[in-house]
Amino acid sequence: MTENTPKNASDVLRSLHEFIIGPEEDVTETPIEQVHEYLKSEGIDPAPLVTHVRQRILKLKAERELALAREERMNYAQRLSSHGEKVSPTGLREKIQNMIQGLTIGNPELATVYFRKFEEASDSDLESLLEDLALLEEMAADDASKQSR
Repeated sequence: MTENTPKNASDVLRSLHEFIIGPEEDVTETPIEQVHEYLKSEGIDPAPLVTHVRQRILKLKAERELALAREERMNYAQRLSSHGEKVSPTGLREKIQNMIQGLTIGNPELATVYFRKFEEASDSDLESLLEDLALLEEMAADDASKQSR
């Protein structure tokens, strides 16, 4: 036996395949113009194929972005629910006032709007207002961390 004797069945099949068909060609190395010419010679218009692939890629990107947004929303909701557990009913108004004061520094117009809501809010509306303010703080913190990257 020679040194090039196959060791197992897959080597035998690979050798037989290369002998009959020739070595496999690396398609990624083929110039795109040559691929287009070959497709046209076979009666295949590559334009719809390219359009379909691009649409599929856009759809996959959109699905990924939607999944990330859904995950972020779940994280916000989880943070808000844990945030609400920390506040006692008696300290709810003080907590909201402190959050509005913190908002005054960065965005005074928005703080004014929330202060008006705070003044008009009933006790049952205060929890919703607190959730809104906590969400604003979370979004501002996320924006700040994204800008620092």
